[in-house]
Amino acid sequence: MGIRTMADETQEKEDVGRSSTSSGPVMIKDQYLIDAATPLHEFDTPSAKAYAVSDRRNQDKKLFALICTPALPARINIIKKLRGDEIDGVIHLIEWDTLFWPPMKQEAIILIYNRPLGGSVVGAIAAGDYRMNEYEIQNTFIQPLYRGLKLLSARDISHRAVRADNLYFMDAERTQVVLGDCTSCPPGYDQPIVYETIEGGMCMPGGRPNGAFSDDLYALGITLLILLIGEKNIEGMNDQQLLTSKIETSSFVSLSGRARISPALLEPLRGFTSDDINERWAAEEMDLWLAGKRQTPLQRKPPLKSASAFVFMENEYHNPRVIALAFSKNIEEGAKAIKDEVFAPWIRRSLQMADLSDQIQSLIDVAAEHETTYRGSDEYLVARTCILLDPTAPIRYKNFSCMPHTFGTAMAVELLHKDNMQIPA
Repeated sequence: MGIRTMADETQEKEDVGRSSTSSGPVMIKDQYLIDAATPLHEFDTPSAKAYAVSDRRNQDKKLFALICTPALPARINIIKKLRGDEIDGVIHLIEWDTLFWPPMKQEAIILIYNRPLGGSVVGAIAAGDYRMNEYEIQNTFIQPLYRGLKLLSARDISHRAVRADNLYFMDAERTQVVLGDCTSCPPGYDQPIVYETIEGGMCMPGGRPNGAFSDDLYALGITLLILLIGEKNIEGMNDQQLLTSKIETSSFVSLSGRARISPALLEPLRGFTSDDINERWAAEEMDLWLAGKRQTPLQRKPPLKSASAFVFMENEYHNPRVIALAFSKNIEEGAKAIKDEVFAPWIRRSLQMADLSDQIQSLIDVAAEHETTYRGSDEYLVARTCILLDPTAPIRYKNFSCMPHTFGTAMAVELLHKDNMQIPA
């Protein structure tokens, strides 16, 4: 993933940016004028603010700009790929540049997009101007959004920002739905945990995976469920409770509960939101469904469950992934539980995983031998134990959690956003 910081900009561009903003709007490429006095909050993202744009060469053209947060690394490689490339189902990135932005008193990456004339989907629904119809959702939402994600995948691009509040109607009649911006922050950074896979949701925002087509299809399935039935089944859950529910019951069941869903939509919604990447629908299954060919129903494997519960902080646990999640959130208590003479035998007896029990006992022995070094610390013991209990999860050390391949991005976010390199270093 390409990371751009203000240090990468040339002095010449800085001078041009400042001179263009000493009075009046900021100008990009000697064509697009952006005025800080004309915000368009409907198009804000969690990491970027939106403003109206006028095109000096075409005053009738409706555009808007996103001013990116300087403290976050934008997806520059994706910006370069998307600039000027009109992709069906994806909002069109017209132009971009890095210029001095007066309200921030520093340089910022500025993205120019076509303005959706029908506004945001969730905004139209909230205002009562649009009503979701499960009988029209295939043509209005599923087909164009799936097509957009598939075209992005063909360009080796993962969107990683598919969510209900990042969908827009490009036309005033609200018939043409597109995916919004996906470049103003690291992959998945702005995503609420509900839209992330179990593994992605365990990462801190800056350490989430770059993702692939399957991650976008998962987020699309969650988006469709939320648009159809809302989030009432997960209301009041904190992040840990939501992840626990996904692990123990599946993402689909966590979101859908007992809601009535059209039988015609059950197949893709279950297929998209499968927590097992080997079972999750890909292009082949989706293309067959769009062609009207029914798929073999998914036979979901039940999650691993112990014969007897392990009690931790007055809660009962039956699944090693959920135990690892609980340990990672309560390091001191987690270390005590791991060292307790009950834990390793419980793994062997109740989960019938002798090798895992032996590995955890080995970690406990090493911690005891290196009590005065980092290898004997609670943080180290819990991090290593969590890796053994849930090998597909991110590395979780103290409050730093990321997938191994996203360590560079996570470290950059810590440096730029928090000015704190101690833990990743």
